[in-house]
Amino acid sequence: MICINEDVVSITVDLLIDNWNSSNVARPGIISAIENYKRVELANSDAILVYDTGPAMRERGDIFYDTEDYNSFVSIDIRTTVDKTRLEALWTEVNRIRVLKRKAPHADWQTLYHVSRIPRIDKSVGLWRYIIEWRYISRKVAL
Repeated sequence: MICINEDVVSITVDLLIDNWNSSNVARPGIISAIENYKRVELANSDAILVYDTGPAMRERGDIFYDTEDYNSFVSIDIRTTVDKTRLEALWTEVNRIRVLKRKAPHADWQTLYHVSRIPRIDKSVGLWRYIIEWRYISRKVAL
């Protein structure tokens, strides 16, 4: 039986940190611990929050029941107080990393898909946000 690393939050944080190109845009703080979310000080910086959207799902892999398919979702909340141009630059870099790693994001996961990008822009308080959802997939994992 193969053991899948289901901690996609840590995998995503590692992907972002290891592949970030600071010559494209300066890397903001990346926060994955839930207890640190409320400590985000956006008055002087940007932030990327990474969190689980739900538990990993296991499904029957084929008709012989000797494999399983795994799916896991993660959300990436990009926030900035600068402007929409800065938000777009951060989004472009995050998406560049996803495209770069889409076929082999991690040893345990085969594919990385972009599911959605939801804008949450509130100009009245000066906060620009995108909430991005990624889906990690591993198919036909032997039991």
